[in-house]
Amino acid sequence: MKLSVRILTLLLCLSMLAGICSFGVSAAPATLTGAVKTDSAPIKIDGKETGATLTQYLLEKGSTYSTAADGLVSVVELELSDKLTMAVLNGGAYTWTKDTMGNNVVAYNNAHTDGTVLAAINGDPWIVHHTDYDGDGKKATGPAVKHVSVSRGTMIIAGELWASHQLDDENNLARDDNVERGTGASRGPVFAIKADGTAMIGQPTINIAIKNTTTNVNVTGNGINRLPAPNSVILYNQRCGTESFAFEDAYEIYLECSDSAFRIGQETKGKVVAIFKGGDTAERPAITEKTVVISARGSAITRVTDKFKVGATVTLTPNVIADMMTSTQKKEWAGVTEAMAGFFTLMQKGSATGQPGNNTHYPCTILGLTKEGKVLMVSTTATVDGTRNACKMTDLPAMCKELGFHTAILMDGGGSTTMVTLSGDNYVRRSSAVDGNNSIRAVIHGMGVVYKGVDEEPKNIETAATYTLPGIGLSAPEPPDTDGADLKVEPSYAYGYLAQVENINGVDYTDLVGRRDPAYTSSWSAEEKAAAIQPAVIPELMLSEDGKL
Repeated sequence: MKLSVRILTLLLCLSMLAGICSFGVSAAPATLTGAVKTDSAPIKIDGKETGATLTQYLLEKGSTYSTAADGLVSVVELELSDKLTMAVLNGGAYTWTKDTMGNNVVAYNNAHTDGTVLAAINGDPWIVHHTDYDGDGKKATGPAVKHVSVSRGTMIIAGELWASHQLDDENNLARDDNVERGTGASRGPVFAIKADGTAMIGQPTINIAIKNTTTNVNVTGNGINRLPAPNSVILYNQRCGTESFAFEDAYEIYLECSDSAFRIGQETKGKVVAIFKGGDTAERPAITEKTVVISARGSAITRVTDKFKVGATVTLTPNVIADMMTSTQKKEWAGVTEAMAGFFTLMQKGSATGQPGNNTHYPCTILGLTKEGKVLMVSTTATVDGTRNACKMTDLPAMCKELGFHTAILMDGGGSTTMVTLSGDNYVRRSSAVDGNNSIRAVIHGMGVVYKGVDEEPKNIETAATYTLPGIGLSAPEPPDTDGADLKVEPSYAYGYLAQVENINGVDYTDLVGRRDPAYTSSWSAEEKAAAIQPAVIPELMLSEDGKL
């Protein structure tokens, strides 16, 4: 099923009521005041329950939590385990690239053979826009001026820190018509998956320890892949694109690294290869996977001027120096594998935070945890495509409390509101807040529920049952002692590679592989599974003149 999901066209039609009525009957995770119809059912793969549940609440106009029209609240509930986890689904290779959540889901499935996305919602607001202005209202003409939308806060994907928290002065770079221009950063709450597979919510403050190991000089960086806030030192790597976000006035130090990826608590090492002073319009080298740029503006330039010379070796270490939500979590950020920021906290430790403060009927997504640590993902929306109505913002904390949240984060809303869930072989959109011409809005990223319980990869690398190959060394936690004897291995029923022989008598043969029928599913009978095995491909270079190994 997994391979077939990858080639499916995402269903963009909103089968709201049909989708509700097609659910099996099971107990809802909570009751919601004013819901006139509530149905709940497990999200399945190949007919197998995954542990995640989708519940939908239909609200009539005029009822509690109702919209200006009929509304729909969709809730995905799950308990994290070795088979159920969460992953940030990004819109591309850069912090600012965008795509629809449906496309992000399919892209994740295509790129990962060890899991299938069950459900996903859009992530944080990306309302801070880089503009032609340098923060002082003056036209900027720097070599790397861009028009990009950036993540509001911390973003971690597969353990890599793509972006640190938003800086206060970034909002001075917002579009003139942006309501946040001139305001301080909200330092939005962050939903994260820790090294042990559990979830936490916090508000990390990250700085970067920059050390010139050649001269033993230390400098502090303020952010990673953020907009070029005045009076700050920002570090850029390949996640910002081929150019930094810097303006012409920036003092920039280019490093060449063996690996430029940032990870909290881990060093990135590099060597200074070029330095550009403020006002220097010379063309900068393209940023590659081996490049890190230290970029300083305003008063922060004095922190780096003459502190580095070409040829100097440098270490860069991002550290969480504080967690505004709870100080006890500070050390846990070093092991975070996935993280995505939100707009603000609706509930904290079971109590409303006092936000938001208006009566707007606004579609949105919400992500958070119950007191027991279960994950809840919610979308509030109308039932008709293109309708920008949903629950009142002022009612969201009360609704979250009824749904069982202990801590809840408001993600982005309006036309960005998206929830998709797996239904049979297709993904169905559960939200209606589309843009003009019924088009789905592209977003920077979102959070997906990933199921890793279907046809796990075999513990060893195996050969097809139709072959007996002499002296094969198997790749396994504890390879069996073959003593050079002939070895025949029973086939596994995993997706993808059936076999990949790493070596025969110490010689590398990575092309010796066997594959399963792409249509294979775990529901097949034993006979069908056996018939699905395709013979191993034996490269000619491995055969003697008589066709034998």
